[in-house]
Amino acid sequence: MMFNDLLYFCGHEKVAKLLVEVGINTDAVDSQSATPLHVAVLHNYVEIVRLLIDAECDLDIPDNRQQTALHIAAEHGRQDIAEMILIAGVNLKLLDKQGKMSLDVAARGNHVNLVDMIIKADRFYKWEKDNMSSDSDSWESRHLSFKQDHQAETQHIRSVLWRLATKYLKPGEWKRLAQHWRFTEAHIRAIEQQWTGTKSHREHAHRMLLVWLHGVVMAGENPIKGLYEGLVGISRTDLAESIRQKANADSHYQRKCSIM
Repeated sequence: MMFNDLLYFCGHEKVAKLLVEVGINTDAVDSQSATPLHVAVLHNYVEIVRLLIDAECDLDIPDNRQQTALHIAAEHGRQDIAEMILIAGVNLKLLDKQGKMSLDVAARGNHVNLVDMIIKADRFYKWEKDNMSSDSDSWESRHLSFKQDHQAETQHIRSVLWRLATKYLKPGEWKRLAQHWRFTEAHIRAIEQQWTGTKSHREHAHRMLLVWLHGVVMAGENPIKGLYEGLVGISRTDLAESIRQKANADSHYQRKCSIM
């Protein structure tokens, strides 16, 4: 009986761990060209996925539908599993038999949070490639996440972005900002695919801004500065100045309170 057969029938973590420990081939494929990782993702065996990733299985092997494990996670909206795969690092450009990337699959299924996670990962991979030296610490050992941000440290800037998206940006301006910040056409198309009515652009803008913020935070950059430059870049100097003045006023108030 193959590893995949055991997963299909029971998904027992202890059995899977024993098989990995004795050196079973974690990349062996069955009659459907599926690896143990494909099967574990399909059945939502989160801990077995973690075990296989820790065993350094190949995350990019396609099955008979040319789907990778991430394609399957995207199809079924499995955020926890997708997070593990994205943190481990995968090729996001691989296409299934329908010519779809995992991003396209998530967008087609209206798995909005997962769409945003994949875009964050794609942008992070590009940033990491351009900025991290080969001997840098692995991001896997740091606090890296592609899920929604609920950190107290970013609450204020997230509120600023919400107001900007829902009250001040005009339809179409979020796309210009996205292009200014080097979002790809695939990223923009995936965000835009969610339709919630005639004011969908507000939700699109908000999602794009939060994805952008993730990259800024990971890079250790100043989000107010980046936002100012972005708004100036799309000729919304009025908004840029308003945000700068508000940031300066908040900074002055905080310094005053710290002295009192």
